[in-house]
Amino acid sequence: MAESEANKNRPEDSDFKQQRLKAWQPILTPAWVIGTFLSVGMVFLAIGIAVLVTSNSISEQSSQDYVDIGPNSWSDGGTGNCIQGADTYGGSCLKNVNVTLDEDMDSPVYLYFELTEFYQNHRRYVKSRNDDQLMSNSDATTTDQCSPIDKVDSGNSNNELAIYPCGLIAWSAFNDTLYAANQISTNVYEYYQNYLLRNTDGSGSCSSSSNCDFIPTTKNGIAWSSDKDDKFEKLDSCSGNGLFSSVTSSLTMPYNTFKYYMCSTSATYTSTCSIGSSTASSNSCFDHTTTSTPTYGSTTGTNSQQTCEQKYRCGDVSNEEFIVWMRTSGLPTFRKLYRVINTDLKKGDILLFTINDVFPTSAFSGSKRIVLSTTAWIGGKNTFLGAAYITVACICILLGIGFGVKELVSPRHKAQEGDDFGQPSSINNERE
Repeated sequence: MAESEANKNRPEDSDFKQQRLKAWQPILTPAWVIGTFLSVGMVFLAIGIAVLVTSNSISEQSSQDYVDIGPNSWSDGGTGNCIQGADTYGGSCLKNVNVTLDEDMDSPVYLYFELTEFYQNHRRYVKSRNDDQLMSNSDATTTDQCSPIDKVDSGNSNNELAIYPCGLIAWSAFNDTLYAANQISTNVYEYYQNYLLRNTDGSGSCSSSSNCDFIPTTKNGIAWSSDKDDKFEKLDSCSGNGLFSSVTSSLTMPYNTFKYYMCSTSATYTSTCSIGSSTASSNSCFDHTTTSTPTYGSTTGTNSQQTCEQKYRCGDVSNEEFIVWMRTSGLPTFRKLYRVINTDLKKGDILLFTINDVFPTSAFSGSKRIVLSTTAWIGGKNTFLGAAYITVACICILLGIGFGVKELVSPRHKAQEGDDFGQPSSINNERE
């Protein structure tokens, strides 16, 4: 009986289960080791040089840190103030930042915001989001795992409103805006989000269309297609911001002036306004769309982009700027893609940016700047990758040369028949 039980539990008599598969174990002879080190070193050296040369061919230009630059005179509706944080709007803290190009930049040119000392990789920060809410209309009120930015008291019969989008990542979304300023007349400007203003005579200022022109930009395609198509779904309809007593809605935004929003179908809009006018307020319009490329100093081809009132707004998670921000960075210094420029830029061009600097950085001693860069097969400029390949190549080559010298000066003793290599005789007898 015991023998039948033992046979029953015995593994199948196969090469795999009985561990009789053929195996190959390399014999690490000096020639083999030296050859491997030298071969790996030469391959890594070639890759490193190619990566380094390609990286050096990538054009990259950046602005100064614009955090400490003072606001221009028309900031905050002509008061020259600088308002940051949640209670801001399109003209809260306008600053002028110029970038002079030191070399030609062939399209496409990528425009980034660079942020320092911001730790998006903190465990609590990374977990504070709800992917079901972001990817499905039916789960818009689901705020699990979003603490502490999950729900808010509506002020009406103790009902709670779901914050949409919820979580710390969405609440802290980067909300600085780049404008191209078109001065129509004295103290009257139009500001465009999808254009850059370029000065071509090197003066750094614009007087007419003869020395300044507008370059179109786009934000289409700045987010990963997999994120845009599968992970973020725009609301089918917007009932408005439930924090306002006149609105019936179960949703509200992270804060009333949240940058990434859509308007309800019943929304009313503010009238056309200009930077510096007496109507400049949180409901004013600071973005203008165009039917054609605008001409500096002229309103020809421009139409005002009106802004709906705050009570008619809902979060828009399909905005590609927002999607880019939601893909968190692993390092405290990082760049977020903002726009793509499909126009060649020339050496000596001066790009005149007007930035609405409302994202606060003083609390974490951070800095912000604009970066323009071209790309290549390795991506963006990255000297570290090429240097790392070359360093590993040098180590491998030096090891190969070192082992080679050692083999020439003091070759390893080759085994002869009958050598016991210092093993006890009992072990040798067992082998025999």
